[in-house]
Amino acid sequence: MPIQCIQIPAGTVLAGYRIESELGRGNNGVVYLARQESLDREVALKVLLPELAAEPGYVTSFLREARLAARLDHPNIVQAYDAGPTPEGYYYFAMELVIGPSLEDVRRNTPEKLTFDLIFHLSIELADALEYAWSIHHMTHGDIKPGNLLISQETGGLKLADLGLARVSGSKSGEDIMATPLYAAPEVIRGEKSDFGVRSDLYSFGVMLYELLCGSPPFVGSPEKVLEQHLYSTPQPLLTRNPDLDPKLVAFVEKLMDKDPEKRPASWAEVREFFSSMLADSEADSGAAIQAIISSERKRKSFRIVVVWFFLLLVLAVLGAVLFLVIRLQQLEPEPIHASPLPSVEPGRSRQTTSPSSSGALPDLSVRLSSEPAVSPPSNASDSRPGSEQTPPPATRQPEKRAPRLSRRGKMFDPPVSERFLQEENQRVQRLFTIFRGQIPESWRKQADQVLNGSHRLLLQLRQAGMESRRIDRLEFNPNEKDDIAWISNGPVSGTLIVNPNVPPIRIARALGEGLFEANSERLGLPRDLKREFGEAFAYFVEQRLAGKATPNPGNRVLVHCRHSLPLFVLMLQNRNMQRNR
Repeated sequence: MPIQCIQIPAGTVLAGYRIESELGRGNNGVVYLARQESLDREVALKVLLPELAAEPGYVTSFLREARLAARLDHPNIVQAYDAGPTPEGYYYFAMELVIGPSLEDVRRNTPEKLTFDLIFHLSIELADALEYAWSIHHMTHGDIKPGNLLISQETGGLKLADLGLARVSGSKSGEDIMATPLYAAPEVIRGEKSDFGVRSDLYSFGVMLYELLCGSPPFVGSPEKVLEQHLYSTPQPLLTRNPDLDPKLVAFVEKLMDKDPEKRPASWAEVREFFSSMLADSEADSGAAIQAIISSERKRKSFRIVVVWFFLLLVLAVLGAVLFLVIRLQQLEPEPIHASPLPSVEPGRSRQTTSPSSSGALPDLSVRLSSEPAVSPPSNASDSRPGSEQTPPPATRQPEKRAPRLSRRGKMFDPPVSERFLQEENQRVQRLFTIFRGQIPESWRKQADQVLNGSHRLLLQLRQAGMESRRIDRLEFNPNEKDDIAWISNGPVSGTLIVNPNVPPIRIARALGEGLFEANSERLGLPRDLKREFGEAFAYFVEQRLAGKATPNPGNRVLVHCRHSLPLFVLMLQNRNMQRNR
């Protein structure tokens, strides 16, 4: 007599599978994380409940359906590996291990992630998987519910579990129903085996959608009461439970939940077609909303630019007036009388004192460096007249004027980062791109991956230098040829990247640079009108690393002040040298 399967200890080996831990429980067994010793791979191992394993008829059906499931080969179906008995008296079913939450986990733990786009995408993939199973192998599922819809952490796509296994658990009478009561179709409850099939699965799918769209199932109570309501009661209208739903979506869910199988959709292909159209409408609405946001942001930005330029001109006018008065006052002062010339006075210093422009300083801008230039220009202070005394350059006589921190850094800024964390961050964003499969050219996507890798590496390095950054937590697709890739902050640590495959992928780096600017602007006192130029500078350094060179931008104030040098750019940020003119 086998031990109760819920008590199988870690380390037990069953038919070549070593039990490591328990993953979960279902209607007909317990699922364990196990390692297949022959291939040294992790699998999900389902072990039948002992009371079911004691029924020869059930075991025969279970093994037959497990072998049929092993023939299925679809990207949205959990791959079956092996099934059979063990010498200890267990019956097992080995299948692909999917790392990621079930839809039930998402519904319970993170309901904010249950967006319409997610529901529509999962519905399309579910319909595609079950249409394949029915048309190719004439198989149905028998227990459609959120717990059997897994979301792969690797791809972000659906993985349907237990396909074909729950159906054999139905009995000949309605008194012993193995299907989950919350989602069971009326004909399944009545034991009408002639009606088992696609339309029973469609009913369960409709009940699941009802629950996802309004937060609770249509029928609640004890299992007996729920089964009775499936047979005879009409659920509360979905539109009453959630008035914000699209009437077309509500009507389709009600059609799925019709108690008469003949009035439900005829096939999963019809389901796929409906949700594909809903997804297209959703993306169109989302694109219009994004356009409105971008348009509003551009108007606000234009207004801010006008205001900034007005105050800048006003400040320049006041400074000009003050400078004029100072010059006039200096001209009115009598020149000092010297008894004899002082030969020790160095001409270079005299010129440097009376003519600040000869020091190579940059022109006045809305942003200035608040410290001496990190790299001194070549000095021409020595007198070149014949016979004159040669004076060493000021940089030689006054080494303290150089930037010691930069000289220690040298010409490189490339501190090491955690490659594992970098890889995880890149993979996380790449999974966001999978939503737009088929809409983004593969060549563009590959270049985007390189830009993302370079951008994330630089962001991690800048974080080590004391900078804060914002991560991408959402992608939006905008194929409008007139628009650019854009960044919208969602809070202090994250934001939305608006992707447009009609512009170069390097613009992604500029958008992330603008996110970096927003994360540090208040803390470092960065002028708001520098946001775009700051993002362009960040993209310049990313492109410089990826391609070995980048096109200089003499019109970019940030790049001009740091002399197109990444070490100087970092030094400017650390020393808070980008400030408004006062």
